[in-house]
Amino acid sequence: MKRDQALNAANMQSPRPAADSHRVMARIICSALFLLAVMVAHDGAADKPDPEEWLRKAEAAYDRVTSYTAVFHKQQRVAGKLLPEETILLKYKSRSICT
Repeated sequence: MKRDQALNAANMQSPRPAADSHRVMARIICSALFLLAVMVAHDGAADKPDPEEWLRKAEAAYDRVTSYTAVFHKQQRVAGKLLPEETILLKYKSRSICT
């Protein structure tokens, strides 16, 4: 219940980030997910992955992403005092151009 309230509050109070911020965040999230998928697919293989090939695959995977939702939880300690947890809800949906 508390988490749902925080998500609703974050959704209503947070200004929508610019489209560029969405694109950057999408690339970061997609790259991280792709890296995880590659690690699982290699099953701990000893050979070193080719960074250029990894980047090509990550960008190809990102091109297939049309939307995503992410929930970020952040809690800071400032001057030894633990501040309240902050929740950020992020939703992204690409706009398709109709021709």
